[in-house]
Amino acid sequence: MQPYIEQLVNAALLGTDKILPEYSFADASLGQRLSETGADREDTFLRQAAAAFLYEEVGQPTQQLAVPEQTYQGDTGNQASGKLGQLLETAIRTDDLILLHYLASLSRPQNLVVAPHLVPDLLDIAAKQGPKKAFFAALSGPVGQWMCQFEPAWSNLMTGDPEEDFETASIAARVTHLENLRQRDPNAARLLLEKTIAAETAEKRAVLLNIMAKHLQPDDEAFLETQLKDKSIKVRQIAHGLLIKIPGSRLSGLYKSYWQKAVKMSNSLDLIREEMPDNALFEAGMEKVSSQKSIPDYIYYLAQTIAALSPDDLAQHLQIKPAALLRQFDKIIYHGFFQQYVTQSALNFRHIEWAKMLLKKSNGNIDLIDVLPKAEQFEFYQKLNKSHFVTIINRLYQQETYELFPEEFAQFLLTSLRNAPYSTDTKGYYRLGFNMPESILTTIDTYGRKMEEAKNPSDRFFINNLGEMAKAIEFRRQLSHFNHSQI
Repeated sequence: MQPYIEQLVNAALLGTDKILPEYSFADASLGQRLSETGADREDTFLRQAAAAFLYEEVGQPTQQLAVPEQTYQGDTGNQASGKLGQLLETAIRTDDLILLHYLASLSRPQNLVVAPHLVPDLLDIAAKQGPKKAFFAALSGPVGQWMCQFEPAWSNLMTGDPEEDFETASIAARVTHLENLRQRDPNAARLLLEKTIAAETAEKRAVLLNIMAKHLQPDDEAFLETQLKDKSIKVRQIAHGLLIKIPGSRLSGLYKSYWQKAVKMSNSLDLIREEMPDNALFEAGMEKVSSQKSIPDYIYYLAQTIAALSPDDLAQHLQIKPAALLRQFDKIIYHGFFQQYVTQSALNFRHIEWAKMLLKKSNGNIDLIDVLPKAEQFEFYQKLNKSHFVTIINRLYQQETYELFPEEFAQFLLTSLRNAPYSTDTKGYYRLGFNMPESILTTIDTYGRKMEEAKNPSDRFFINNLGEMAKAIEFRRQLSHFNHSQI
C-alpha cells in the first residue's frame, strides 16, 4: 500500500473516538482549518483523508505520522504457532509462493491462520494469485476479511459468509462451501444449487455445476436434466457429462439403445450405417454433423456413443470382454479416429484395464495415468519413453498434493534429472522436493560430493538445484508431525 493509505487504514482501524490523526500538510494552516470546520471527529477525519488523497495526487505527499499500531477487536481465528507459524512468516516475508502453498495446504484442514501482523502482506500476495487468490487469502482469517474493506486491491478477496447468505458470498467462497456441503450431505448441496444457480452468470453456473461431479448419485438426475436446456453450451456439456455417468439415467439408456442397434459382432465389429440415434440424443447434446469431412456422420455418432458409455457396457452388449473389444477397435478402418473417444470412455469411467492398454500405445494419452492406482502410476511413469520426461515433470510440478513419492520413483527422478537437468527450472526442483522422501537426501549428498568440482554448466545447474530440493525436504521434515495425508 501507499504510505498515506497505510496511515488512513490504521486510523480507521482504531476508530476516530480513540485517535484523530493530525496530518501536517504543505499548507500549515490547512490541518487546523479542517479540524475547525468538521462537524464532529468522524467528519474531520474524512475531510483530512480527502485532503491527504488530493495532496498525494498533485505530488505533495503528507508527512509520515506515528499512528499507534492497529488493533482488531474480534476473533482472530486459530493462529498457526511454533515451526508452522515461523515458516509462514518466512514464506510471506520472502514471497516464497511454493512454500506458502505447501504451508497453506497443511493449515487448511485445521483452519489455521497467520498472525495478524502478517495479514496485510499476505493479502498483497493473495490479490496477485488469480484463480488461487481465495486459497491464499483464507490464511488471513477473520482479520483479513475485515481489513479487505479498507484497500481496493483487496476488495475481491472478501468472501462473505456463504452459510449466512450464499448468494452474496464470493464465487470462491460459494465453491468451497458447496464442496464441503457436497461431501457432508450431497442432497443438501444439490438443493442449494438448484435454488440459486439460475441467478448466476454462465461462467459461474459452469463452475458451480462442476461440483456435482463429486458424490454423483441417481437423485441428481432430475436437476441435471434441467441443465441440458441451459443457454450456455458449456453448462449443457457439463450436465451431459455428468448424466452419462449416472447408472440407469435416461441419457445413458438412450446411448445404450443406439449402441445395441448400430453395432453387431460376428468375426469382427459390424457398424450399421442405416441406424440413426434417437432424436432425444441430439436434443441432449449429441452433435449431428461430423467434425471432419473424411468421417461419415454415422461413425461420428458411434464415436460419441463410445465416449458416453463405459467399456463394460460397450462390451457386454457384444458378449465379449472389454480388452477384446479394444483390440477389435484397432482392426477397423476408423481406429485412428475412434482412439480419442475410446480414451475418453476410459477416462470418464476410470476403466483401469483400458487405461493400461491405451498407455502402451505410442500415441497413448498420458492423462490416462490418473485412472491407475497411485502405486501403479509411478510404475508407468518409469516405463514411459524418455521423450515424455518433461511432460512427467510438468504434471508432477503442477499437482497440488504432497503425498510422498515412493523411494524407487524418487531415485528414478533424480537419475533422470541428472541426465537431463534442464527438464525443469529452479522452481521445479524446489516444488518436487516437497514430495521427496527424506531418504533421498543421501543420494543428493552423494551427487554433491561427486560433482563438487564440476565445471560443466549443466552439472553446476543440477547440483545447485539439488540444494533447492534438499531445502524443501528439510522444511517438510520440520513439519513431519502434521497429517500430510489430508493434503
